[in-house]
Amino acid sequence: MSGGTGVVFNQSYSELWAKHWIKVVGSGPARHLEAKSWGASASRIYPFITTEHEGINLKEKDFTAFQKVVEWIDINAPYYPDYATSYYDNPYGRCPLTVQEIRQLEKLTGQKIFVKSDIRYYTVAGKAIGFAPEQPPHVVTLACPAP
Repeated sequence: MSGGTGVVFNQSYSELWAKHWIKVVGSGPARHLEAKSWGASASRIYPFITTEHEGINLKEKDFTAFQKVVEWIDINAPYYPDYATSYYDNPYGRCPLTVQEIRQLEKLTGQKIFVKSDIRYYTVAGKAIGFAPEQPPHVVTLACPAP
């Protein structure tokens, strides 16, 4: 997992959504959902945090950390602590680049980065954009395909 900043979320958070590791309601009005059809216990990541994985059992090793992860998923896996926006006119109010700048970056890299209708995880076709203070924005191809 990576903490590298992306268009709206960091790469780790984007991957949790894109690869369906967490099963949460998402944004917008929710339809009627059956009990346990979403949340931690319905998420793909749950078996990895409830049993031994790579020699570590998070539930046994650090029950408080385990509870925090489960509760975070159960409250719909929020990323930001509030709904304030830093870039009011940019995509989703969170992206430091304008749509025009993203389109220019797509032309320069030959990679499709941004699809306006894809508001859930901001990673398109295994591509992600990363920002680092010491480097210009760059696009990487992710090795792990979505299920």
